[in-house]
Amino acid sequence: AGSIYLKLTTTDNGTCRPVKDSILLTLTNAPVVDAGSDTTLCADINALQLNGSKMNALGALWTGTGTGSFSSNAIILNPNYIPSHADTAAGSVKLKLFTTGNGNCQQVADSIIITLTNAPTISAGTYQILCSDVTSIALNALRTTATSSTWTTANGSGIIADSSLL
Repeated sequence: AGSIYLKLTTTDNGTCRPVKDSILLTLTNAPVVDAGSDTTLCADINALQLNGSKMNALGALWTGTGTGSFSSNAIILNPNYIPSHADTAAGSVKLKLFTTGNGNCQQVADSIIITLTNAPTISAGTYQILCSDVTSIALNALRTTATSSTWTTANGSGIIADSSLL
């Protein structure tokens, strides 16, 4: 930012005197916007707090490629984004933060990608009735999305040979 003073003078005027004019150019700072960092959000989290920032602009506006919504107002820098089921099914959504009230400068934008993952599920298997003299039990547990799980005893005692195996 700053200013530049320019003068213009005629030349090759013959017998006439030179004519002069001047102009003052004032330079304003260009707007800057930052939508934050790309992130991953699990489907069991209802909303993501956005963390945008702006400089040299009066306001900002969030938009998105998905069908989710902004919990408060899309014209504040840090609204919550609530992904829709369609966003989760698509696997990601792109949110864009635009500057508004840019004066004589062009609007600028920055975007983030929110990758949406399915929530983990787990099943410890089917209910079993066992005789007390059983020394080992075959369990048929299942899990999705998560890459590991751990068995613990909720009541009673016992030894779990490898608590990470399904």
